[in-house]
Amino acid sequence: MRKKKLVAYGLVSAALLFGATAASYSYVSGQNNAVTELGVGKYIVTSNNIISTTPSSEEQRIASQLRTELIEKGEHVDESASFNLKPDSSYPAQKIFSINDTTKQSSNLNDETTILQYTVKNPSGVESVRNLYLHKVVTQNGVELVPNNTTATPALIPSPDGGKYLFEDMNSIFTIDTKSLSVTQITQDYVDGYDKNKLHNELKEKEQSLFWATNPVWSLDGTQVSYLSNRTAVDNTSMEIWVIDLLNGTERKVYSSTQPVGTFGWTSTKNLII
Repeated sequence: MRKKKLVAYGLVSAALLFGATAASYSYVSGQNNAVTELGVGKYIVTSNNIISTTPSSEEQRIASQLRTELIEKGEHVDESASFNLKPDSSYPAQKIFSINDTTKQSSNLNDETTILQYTVKNPSGVESVRNLYLHKVVTQNGVELVPNNTTATPALIPSPDGGKYLFEDMNSIFTIDTKSLSVTQITQDYVDGYDKNKLHNELKEKEQSLFWATNPVWSLDGTQVSYLSNRTAVDNTSMEIWVIDLLNGTERKVYSSTQPVGTFGWTSTKNLII
């Protein structure tokens, strides 16, 4: 049996790892891929102490059936409504709650529907404008953004200070600024002589997949982001970890492995735990 191990990009002490874990404790915490069943509803963690309803499997089935019935009756239905073009009215209204650490009670949060636009290139390099449907809520910690769960809005990953969010789309990584609500692509399409679109087309002919930039993870000070890529290692089936410096935009490869790999987290001294 192969033993599992943590590889630190740099020297990390056990005390530091334990301390970082304890300091980040919250009653509700996690990224919004953490889904919890509560009663008959389905809830998703969006940021520290914020949870939101999300369509359950049954609600998704009913919405799909409703659209099919309307189409069969000859009515015009935008079938792409659930693919990030506009909110899907077939789903129940989304509700957002905050959790009080002291009382352990939940309360409704008022939200403002926000639509952001950004430009993204498909794998062939063709640009298109996408709509990002969000709910903007104001808490004691400032402005927080919650994805609209009736569309295919990407998952949002909050920065440690809550000032920005990460999301990925079309093999690229973007940030959202919570103050200006501006959307910025932080990964480049041409890095160290490798061209994203050219490489994608070459690999498509070989029936291989390109993972240009995926699985982003914030550093604790919010100045760097690690992500997975196979851009320089597609022929030997390796996966690499790259780091982008948000202060100057540079991207560099820091680790490569022929085994499944990913960033487990960062330390306060800017070391990666792999």
